[in-house]
Amino acid sequence: MTQLGTTLDLDDLLVIREDNKESGVVTLTLNQPKQFNALSVEVLSAMQAELEKTIKKVASSRSP
Repeated sequence: MTQLGTTLDLDDLLVIREDNKESGVVTLTLNQPKQFNALSVEVLSAMQAELEKTIKKVASSRSP
């Protein structure tokens, strides 16, 4: 996975986002199996950031 010319390792992501363009479904997957995906402040912040991106994306796609 790349973003802005840098390579991201999926193991470094707290939350993995998958967009299904056909169904319009966004899946957020917690990615800290060694910590049993405990809901830490960092994980909750990452989830909130992804949800905010989704809201902005949906809002911009509905704008005329």
